[in-house]
Amino acid sequence: MTSISRKIHIGIVLTIGIFNTIIFRFGELKKFAVKYNINPKVVYPHSFRHRFAKSFLERCNDIAFLADLMGHESIETTRIYLRKTATEQREIVDSIIDW
Repeated sequence: MTSISRKIHIGIVLTIGIFNTIIFRFGELKKFAVKYNINPKVVYPHSFRHRFAKSFLERCNDIAFLADLMGHESIETTRIYLRKTATEQREIVDSIIDW
């Protein structure tokens, strides 16, 4: 964990760029989950950060820029967001191969 993204006693600091810091209390994310009909048992600050990164790459596809936004010192750390789930892999293969 970098100094930009660190746990603090009231929750988690998520940094998107140097100038935009969002402080979430653990309970606030759970309340948003309930509000938007998402199972609160699977909502954690890191999953929010992970979803942001995956969505960013889907729209922008600039891993170097994402690494900077996420505060990663190495682009290798950011590569995890390029991985596809088994479902995503299956959908890609199904769209390419005419079974």
